[in-house]
Amino acid sequence: MKFMQLVWFHFKRICQNIGLISMSFIMPLFMVGGLMFITTSDTNANLSEEFVILNHSEFVEENVYPRLSENLQANFASDSKEAFDQLEQSELAMIYEIPANFPEEGSRIKSHSINGENNDIFFESEFTSVLSEVMTENALSEAGVDFEEIQVAEPSINQSYTPIDGNLVIVVFMTIFFMSYASSLVSADLNKLRSDGVLTRSIVTNARSWQILGSVLAAFSLYNFISAMLVILLICLIFGITITQLPVIIAAILAFCIFNAGFTMVLFRLFKNDQVILMVGIVLSIVFVFLGIGIIDIPSFSFIQYISPFYWLFESLDTGAILPNIPVIALYGLVLFTAGSFKVERLVKV
Repeated sequence: MKFMQLVWFHFKRICQNIGLISMSFIMPLFMVGGLMFITTSDTNANLSEEFVILNHSEFVEENVYPRLSENLQANFASDSKEAFDQLEQSELAMIYEIPANFPEEGSRIKSHSINGENNDIFFESEFTSVLSEVMTENALSEAGVDFEEIQVAEPSINQSYTPIDGNLVIVVFMTIFFMSYASSLVSADLNKLRSDGVLTRSIVTNARSWQILGSVLAAFSLYNFISAMLVILLICLIFGITITQLPVIIAAILAFCIFNAGFTMVLFRLFKNDQVILMVGIVLSIVFVFLGIGIIDIPSFSFIQYISPFYWLFESLDTGAILPNIPVIALYGLVLFTAGSFKVERLVKV
């Protein structure tokens, strides 16, 4: 009961700290929201870059066109003048022009674009595949070779894991990054309690060491979890992102709450200046991120990425597996927590 009262006391104190809320909730909300706005805007811009296909070949009209997907068939146009006018007015990204003698030797499909070299890999891939099938069938037919088609049942694959949407991965990753960033704020707050003598006075009370520091860390962990979930839910609601694999996301946030508690204790024990704590905490958080995304592309040192909790976060979001990735993150936090010491008496000497 004593511990819960202390947790509630510190949680209310945190919620009254406008500066901390601004840095750990409002700023992440705007930063992640801004990133998603840019991402979705770029995606919509790419989708709006249309192209048309001007076909002058009877061979393509009779043999290739019927086999193309409906999406590509919709890109075929007959009015060349209108198409080039739209290209000049930037209403089209590019024009594919198929000559009348295609696919005779020496004939080539021309690509027109006002923005330099451009291409649509989906069209080129499907068109090439269908053209190859048609040419192969014609060659076999001229040679008098015939194959008997046998229908077989298509195998069914039951996929138990629903992949997490790419935008959701970005939202979760950025939110958790700001959680780690906030660890330095927590350490600075603990350091202020130490400097103001609050921790020193708490020693003479009937509260134990684990209750004194544990209540502070538990309150911040509770706050971090609630704020992170609110940021994710609000961003997904605003941008219409479907939340999948919610247990994995919740487990990852809880694991990082443990990691951040250990990270906080290490910073609190090593440094006694608020500005130094903030600077070192932010720098180390960025380093962990760079290590986790595999920025070090040296085979001999690739193992370094395993020490970053963000590597295991990416693995969990990619595979949808809680084990062993999430426990590894929590274990890192427990190791750091042990290294940071838990005895108040060892930490209040200023």
